[in-house]
Amino acid sequence: TLNILIENGKISALLPQDEVPQNAELIDCSGRFITPGFIDIHIHGREGFEASEDVDFVARAVARHGVTSFLPTTLTDSFDRTLDTLSYLADYISSGTTDGAAEPLGIYSEGMYFSGKKAGAQNPEFIKDEIKILELEKMIENSGLQDQILDIYIPMEETIEEKANGKKKVVMKKVVPCYIFIKLV
Repeated sequence: TLNILIENGKISALLPQDEVPQNAELIDCSGRFITPGFIDIHIHGREGFEASEDVDFVARAVARHGVTSFLPTTLTDSFDRTLDTLSYLADYISSGTTDGAAEPLGIYSEGMYFSGKKAGAQNPEFIKDEIKILELEKMIENSGLQDQILDIYIPMEETIEEKANGKKKVVMKKVVPCYIFIKLV
């Protein structure tokens, strides 16, 4: 049996009983599971609160359930509202106020550049058919130079054809999800 030594809120060592420091607080975890913290890479909100509106509440709520770090995720919205959301999330991340909360590792920018047919829960009113590089640059700028994932669906010209009675018929056009990870150093 090994003992887990925690220093400054992090696991620092696994020790046999005879190596546990004398002043260590002991917590009996017999019959329980000890797991690493979870990393949630796509979370819009928790308990009725959107990360884009109250990221601190979401960070504290998910921490109570074992999430130690996460990527707050935006929803499809107007371009201006998306920029405001990215700025808000970047300010929170930069503030470093994560005591007792899961740590945001960056931003997951979802929406705007989806296929209208693949919108799922996203608001189709704000989905754009064409990707504009200047808009992407502005989104990255408003993210406060945070690492982020941009979730973009790129329509492809490839078609799937079906032969019926010797004739070709287009059944569907493919839409390919594309995840762009931006690591800013």
